Amino acid sequence: MLLRIFEYIPLLQNLVSFPLSAHKKATKKFVVLWIVSIFPILLALTLIPVQNSEQAISEFILGYINKAVNASELFVYAVAFISPLLYMVYEKYNDSDNDNIKSKLSESAVFPGYWLTAAFALFVMVVTAVGFALFKSQTSNLEASIFGVLLTTVAPYIYLFSLYCWYLTLLDSVFIGDYVERGRETENGLVSSFRNRVNKS
Repeated sequence: MLLRIFEYIPLLQNLVSFPLSAHKKATKKFVVLWIVSIFPILLALTLIPVQNSEQAISEFILGYINKAVNASELFVYAVAFISPLLYMVYEKYNDSDNDNIKSKLSESAVFPGYWLTAAFALFVMVVTAVGFALFKSQTSNLEASIFGVLLTTVAPYIYLFSLYCWYLTLLDSVFIGDYVERGRETENGLVSSFRNRVNKS
């Protein structure tokens, strides 16, 4: 019942569009590739000497991450992880053998909720591009401005959203099936469930 509620919630409906088997495969790939992507950060962390032996390891790690991973670097990661999600629909469209544009679009089926997520991802990419350009151009007093503080504050959340987009791309790559057919099966399941409740009452 809870999963069916998620089907009507933006962004979350992306996840419930895939079967559990696809999530298991995608999670394995995601964890391995994510660890590889942050390997330079992990390696640098192990090589930095602890200045205060009494300092808690957790405090040291958090302090290092705050200093080593700044907002502009998170923006670079974010763009790299979001890009495959936006490219996915073009790839599906290009792989279609049909010459008719309308038919190619219909065959380029993407998971439910894709377009809303893609639109938000595109907006996030624009924000990260502007933020990265401003930080790297060393605009005077940018970090002290309201806009600079806002960019720095939302950077970790943008990074998390980019990981979500990347995970959706991995889900789509491991899922073998038809989104339209799966959507029909879901609708049929809802109808059957409703009929059963009516019959019981």
